[in-house]
Amino acid sequence: MKLLFENWRRYLNEEEQTQKCVTVGSLMGTIDKMQDAEKRGEDVERLKGWGVDLAKKMVGWIPVIGDFISAGLDIHDVLLKVKHEFADSEVQYDQVADYPILGHLKIDPELVKVLEDDILKQLDEMYETQILSKVGANTCINQIPTINDFIRKSIATETENHVVIRDETS
Repeated sequence: MKLLFENWRRYLNEEEQTQKCVTVGSLMGTIDKMQDAEKRGEDVERLKGWGVDLAKKMVGWIPVIGDFISAGLDIHDVLLKVKHEFADSEVQYDQVADYPILGHLKIDPELVKVLEDDILKQLDEMYETQILSKVGANTCINQIPTINDFIRKSIATETENHVVIRDETS
């Protein structure tokens, strides 16, 4: 009976380990879906912007009052820009929500805050090509270096250890 319970316990432990293991293949599938959704969202926002611009231009074609409305809209846009310039006097940091794919990879919010957008995207691409592309689809995620460790190591290497970022959250 004791042997039966030991085997059952070992079976349950093996099952828990396989369930906890998220594979690279499943993560890449999720990333692809998120990239597609992000691209569609950007396309929709771009189309909305074009639609608003077109509507503003077409208002000028309305006889008699079109020019007044068009001029009023232009003045409104200028005043909004001035208001935003004065209202946004403090520094606006990027957030993890601005990078849904990196958020899914559990990137450190402080890294997102201090790294420039183009550098962050470049590091993301480097992580995908140097780390993720070299592992098999059945490899567990917990066996792969995290993107936070990769970014810290890349920055230290690139700057010859003049810039070293330590994780002091723990």
